[in-house]
Amino acid sequence: MAAGDQYRRIEPSDMLVFDDENNLVGLRSGKSDSAEMRLGAPLTAAQVQEMQRVLAINGTRRALLAASGTDALTPAQRSRAVTKSGTYTGNGTSVSVSLGWTPDFIVVKGDNTEQARFWARGAWYDRTDSLTDLESTGGGIAPTEDGFSVGAAASVNTNAATHHYFAYRDNGSGSLLTSSYMGNATAGRVVDVFAEIPLAAAIIKRDGARSVVFALADRATSSDYLGATAADAVIASDGLITLSTSIKVNEWTGVLGEGLHVIAVPTDSTDVAVIVYTGSATARRLPLPFEPDFFLITPRGATGGSGQMWFSSLSTGQHLPTGAGAAGTGRITSVDGAGVLLSTHASVNNSGTEFVLLAFRRSRGSSAQPVTLRSRHSKAVHLSSNGYIDCGTSDTLRVSGPITLEWYGAIYPSSTTPFATAATANDEAGKQYPLIFRSSGADGVAGNCSYGLSGLCPRQDGSGATGGDWGGIQVAWATHDVWDMPVNASPASLDPHPAFSGVIMGTGRLRHILLTHDGAGTWRLYVDGRMAKERKRDLVAAIGRPNIASGAGHRTIIGGRQRATTVNHTHNHQFCLARVYARELTKEEALNNYAAIFGLADEVSGFVEEWDARNASGATMPATVNAANDGTIVNGSVI
Repeated sequence: MAAGDQYRRIEPSDMLVFDDENNLVGLRSGKSDSAEMRLGAPLTAAQVQEMQRVLAINGTRRALLAASGTDALTPAQRSRAVTKSGTYTGNGTSVSVSLGWTPDFIVVKGDNTEQARFWARGAWYDRTDSLTDLESTGGGIAPTEDGFSVGAAASVNTNAATHHYFAYRDNGSGSLLTSSYMGNATAGRVVDVFAEIPLAAAIIKRDGARSVVFALADRATSSDYLGATAADAVIASDGLITLSTSIKVNEWTGVLGEGLHVIAVPTDSTDVAVIVYTGSATARRLPLPFEPDFFLITPRGATGGSGQMWFSSLSTGQHLPTGAGAAGTGRITSVDGAGVLLSTHASVNNSGTEFVLLAFRRSRGSSAQPVTLRSRHSKAVHLSSNGYIDCGTSDTLRVSGPITLEWYGAIYPSSTTPFATAATANDEAGKQYPLIFRSSGADGVAGNCSYGLSGLCPRQDGSGATGGDWGGIQVAWATHDVWDMPVNASPASLDPHPAFSGVIMGTGRLRHILLTHDGAGTWRLYVDGRMAKERKRDLVAAIGRPNIASGAGHRTIIGGRQRATTVNHTHNHQFCLARVYARELTKEEALNNYAAIFGLADEVSGFVEEWDARNASGATMPATVNAANDGTIVNGSVI
C-alpha cells in the first residue's frame, strides 16, 4: 500500500463498473452516490468474480488487497479468458464468423501456401499482421461485436480454401496484454508500456516487412520467426523491454518505424502458458498446465523452418506452419489435457535447440457482458463543418516542457482516406481534424506551433499499401514548435512532422483522448483509459528543435487550427471536454480522468485550464480557471 492510499471493505451491495469495452472504470457504492477507484479486501467469492477483470486494465496492475494481505489477486481468484478455434471456407471477398463475443486476439492460417496472420488490439491502423516477416495487410481480419470478419486478402480468405482460426478474448483475466510504440533507432531504448508487470514473454511485430520477434524472460537474446537469435529485445524482471537498434524492433528511418505492436504474457498469466524446452530428437511428451485450444511453437535456433501451430480444429496428428504450407502431419503427434506428444522432427524437437511453446487455454465460457455507462456530460457543443471554439490568446495557456492534453468528444470526418496531394498537403481539405490546438502563423515555420492534438487521415505513403490503403482517422500530435505535413510519400525523415500514431479514433463515437509528455521527448497516448502508444524521440538531440516550446500570443482553438490570420481545418465535431495540464499525468491518473467522465472518480486537479461543455451557454464556452480563456463558439450550438 502506497503512502496516502485509502482502502475500505467491499460490501455486498457494491458494484464494479465497466464501460462498453470491458474497461474497469470504477467502484460504485450501493449505499450512496460516492465512488472509489481503489478496491479493497477481504473479498468474498462472489466479489472476486466481479473483480477478476481489474488486472487487465490499461496494462497496469492495480493494488488489490486480498484476504491474505497480499497486494494482488491470486491466479485462482481470476476469471478465465474466452476462446474458440474453428474453420471457415474462404470465398475471396468477405466472410463473417460468429463467436458471440468480440475478440482481442485472432490468428488465421489457411490450409494452403499462405502464411499465418494475426490481429490484436493496438495494431497499426487496425491492420492484420504477420507471424513471419510479411508486411501488414488491409482486407484482413477485423473484430466485430459478434466475432470477426475477413476481407479479400488471400492470406485470410483464399477462395474455396479451408482456414483455421483461433479467437481469444482476455475477459479481464490479464493473461494477454497489448500496446504499441514507435521506434527511435537508439540502442538501449526501453519500452515501458508494461512497466511493473513481470513478463514471461513478448511478441513484437513491426507493420512492415520485418520478422516477428519473440522475447523471453531470463534470456539475453530474442529470436525471429526462423529461430535466429540476437539481443534485440530483452525483458527485465520489472516488465521493461530493452531494445537494440535492429529494424525488427526499433526502426526509425525515413517513413519507417511508427507502427510497432507488442503483445505480452505476464508471468502469472492463467490462460496463456509459456513453456521453454530443449529439443532431444527423441519423441517426447511435453506437459501443459491445461487443455489448450491453440498453441505456437517457435525455435530459438536454426531448424530449417518456421514455427509450428496447432489448432483444436485440426485433425489428430496435424499441424500448420506459421510460414507457407498446408496442414501436415509428423510433427505434433497428439494433444490432450495432459500435454503434447512431439515427434522427432527438427522443427519441434531438434536436438540441442531451445524452443518456446505459447499455449492458450481452451475455454468455452460465455463472455462477460459489460455494463453500459452513462456519461455525466449531459450537454455538448456541436460544431458544424466550419465551426470551432476560440479560446483566445492569453499566455496563461503558454506551457513548455512537460504537458498533458485531454479531449473528450466525437468527430464526423468528411474523409478517412490518405492525403492525396504533395506540396499543398498542409492545405488539403478534409484531411486534418484538430481537437485542441495552440498556434499562430503559417505552417512549417519554427515557433508557430505551441502544442496540438489532432485527428489526421493517413499520410500519402499509406496509399497503395498491401491489401488496400491505410484507412481511418488516427490520433496525431505536434512534437515540437513546427506543424508541417509531409509533402510527399517518401520524406527523408518523420522527425520534422507530426507524430502519426496509427491509433484509430473511430467516426461518430465518443472517445476520451489523453496525451502526456515528460518534457524530453517521451509521449504516451491513452485512448479511453488504456495506453495505446508510446513514443521516445528527443527532438533537441535529433533535429535541434525543442520538444515543446509554447509561443507568446498564440491562439488556442478547439475544433480547428489558427494559421496566419484565419482558423482552418474546422470540421463536424461534438465537443464535451478539454483540459491542459503543465505536467505529465501518470497511467493511473489517465485512467482516473476517463473514469471521471462517468462520475466514478474526481478528475485530477491542478490543470492549467479546463473547458466543460456542461457549462456552455449560447455562444460562450466558459473556462474553469481563468476567464481570459473563455471560449467563443463560432458556427456551433449547445445541445
